[in-house]
Amino acid sequence: MLEDLFVEDGGGGEFSHQVTTVKSAEKPPAPRNETKLCGLQNQGATCYLNVLIQTLLYTPAFRGMYSMMKRAARQQKLNGFLIEMN
Repeated sequence: MLEDLFVEDGGGGEFSHQVTTVKSAEKPPAPRNETKLCGLQNQGATCYLNVLIQTLLYTPAFRGMYSMMKRAARQQKLNGFLIEMN
């Protein structure tokens, strides 16, 4: 996959590089195998943020806190809806 990424120019140990442009997909790839995992789309020089987000989501403590916040937000939204109904 990464072979020929750097090609010697034949002189003095200097290297030149090739740039390949890849057209980004409209949507993320389909989930894979049993893991049901897929990556995040790079929005341009944001790959480091994608790595950070994916790493945090696989950290049990962070995932638990994120789930609690989502549940609390849903409950707050439901409570607001019920108050409006009265």
